[in-house]
Order: sequence, then C-alpha cells, then structure tokens
Amino acid sequence: MTDALGLRERKKLRTRATLTAAALRLFEEQGYEQTTVAEIAAAADVSTRTFFSYFDGKEDVVFREQGRGLERAAELVRANAPSTSLVDNLLAVVEDKLSSATDSAAELFEFGPAVLRLVESVPALQAASLRRIDRAQAALVDVLVECYPDRDQVDIAVAVGMVFGALRAASVISLKRGDDLDTALAAVRRAVDAAVHGLRGTFGG
Repeated sequence: MTDALGLRERKKLRTRATLTAAALRLFEEQGYEQTTVAEIAAAADVSTRTFFSYFDGKEDVVFREQGRGLERAAELVRANAPSTSLVDNLLAVVEDKLSSATDSAAELFEFGPAVLRLVESVPALQAASLRRIDRAQAALVDVLVECYPDRDQVDIAVAVGMVFGALRAASVISLKRGDDLDTALAAVRRAVDAAVHGLRGTFGG
C-alpha cells in the first residue's frame, strides 16, 4: 500500500511539474494573457479537467508556491507562542519555510527564474503578487496579534514586514543572479538576521 501511494504521489508531482513547465513556456512564447488553459493542457498532453485538478487557473500556476505554508505558519506560531518571544517565533516560521524550500529545491530552482521574469513583465501579475503577499502577511499578523495581545498591532505588522521583506528581497536577488541552493539560503539567512537585529534593537525580543 505504501509503495502504491508513493507511486501515485510521484506521478502527481510529475504531472504538476509538466503542467507548470508547459504553462511557463507558453507564457514566455506567446504571452500570459494570450495563453489559454486549453493550450497549456494540450502542451502537457492532459485534459483541461486534469489541469483544474492541480491548479485553480493560470494565476495559480504562477503563484502556487507563494501561498503555500500559511496554515503551517499559523500552527507553528500558536504552538511556540506560550514560551517564545515574538521575534524568535518569527524566526522559527522563517526557518520552517526555508526547510520546506530545501525539500522542494529542484522545483524552485527549475521554475523560479521563469516565474520571476513573468511577474516582472506582466503588470496584472505584479499586482496579483502584491495582493497575495499583503493577504499572507496580514493573516500572519492576525495570528501573532492573537498570540501576543500585549503587543501593539503596528509593531507586529512592522516586524512581519521587515522579516519577510528581507526574505523576499534576498530570494529575488539570488534567483536573478543564479545562486545555487546553499548560496541562496545563506543570503536569505543573512538578510533575515539583519532584519531581526534591527527588530531586537527597536522592540526587544
């Protein structure tokens, strides 16, 4: 049973990767707006129904990774909150996110540069990216406010913005210059450490 489940999961991962690769290739060749879901499915040799079993639509292909892990982050924050400072809790969330990135490194490094080029070149995707980032950070702020009621909401929002802004800035630069995984993770950790140093100086732990 375990082997069968493993085979099914590997097949699903391959299909998702094939769809992602086909979509990004078509987006670059003929434009994001001009590409249809039917064309993506045909290029991946699957049905449109299969496409929608993996993605909600074209935008989800581009931003699938961006929204992942929010529930996990909320669980981690709540579990750590009773005995962990706000800043250290944020660090734990970041480290958990980086560990997840390590697990899916092949896919991140295969598709990350193409996704970045696409988002930077399509205004609608730039706006969608900012909306998704804002929603994710606002949701994390809400959980932290719940867990640290003695902290001002503005301080918490600033802390989240600083830490995840540093993470994103370092990630984008690493993708653009073609860093390998170890170099990229080291750059992200340096950026986050710098943000945390500033937070400790301003807000304490």
